[in-house]
Amino acid sequence: MMASFTLPYFADEASLPATLPTAEEIESATEILNERMSGASGKIVGVGDHFVVKYLQEGQTMLFLQHSSNIPVPRIYALYQKLGPDNNTYSYIVMERIKGPTLASVWLKIGQTEKEAVASELRHIFEEMYLNEAMIARYASEGYSKHKIQHFSRAFKNVFQNHAPVFTHADFQQKNVMFRKPPATTENGLVQWDSTDLELVIIDWEFAGWYPSYWEYSRALFGCGAWKDDWGNWIEKILEPYRNEYAWVLLFLTELFS
Repeated sequence: MMASFTLPYFADEASLPATLPTAEEIESATEILNERMSGASGKIVGVGDHFVVKYLQEGQTMLFLQHSSNIPVPRIYALYQKLGPDNNTYSYIVMERIKGPTLASVWLKIGQTEKEAVASELRHIFEEMYLNEAMIARYASEGYSKHKIQHFSRAFKNVFQNHAPVFTHADFQQKNVMFRKPPATTENGLVQWDSTDLELVIIDWEFAGWYPSYWEYSRALFGCGAWKDDWGNWIEKILEPYRNEYAWVLLFLTELFS
């Protein structure tokens, strides 16, 4: 069932793991998890044991996924704007702190069986993302008849053929997949986990949106860069391959970023 929400957004206090950090606590945070070339607008900080705060615009996407799907994203606790000391408006996203490692940091330490499990879990996640009913969300949020919403829900599954526009993460890389729970490390340095404990979380939804169906695969393969490990070979186990389209996307992105 799709949910609508208004901004600013604050989660119910009963669902919070601790009291939300104040804007002053966020501004004074010294644990910088990531700071992009864009400066403060791209900064990610840790605040206490439970919260991560981003200064980006992706919060509404994550909030929608949280309330309208089973796609695993960090839980959003607050989403609001505040005028900074430089008179610029900053968007704060206060979200769940995922304590496990990124897939990128453990990929070379896991075996074939674990890679199969990760690929299977990620494939299920992306299959749900492509089949979700986000396309009709705006009709629900704009107060359309529920009967019309149901009509669009049925129709959209059949209308778009070939390269249908699908909801896309658009930056699917190992670094943007995290383990919710830290897996165990064996004496020989390998990373393993019990099959019932595997729970992955997709992070960094900054570029998410509606793209042609081939874009996720093409962008993910492009993200392999110099192919320093076998991750690129596993992408086809997770995403539907579009090899011909990728060749043109590769040409385009190479020109764009060269």
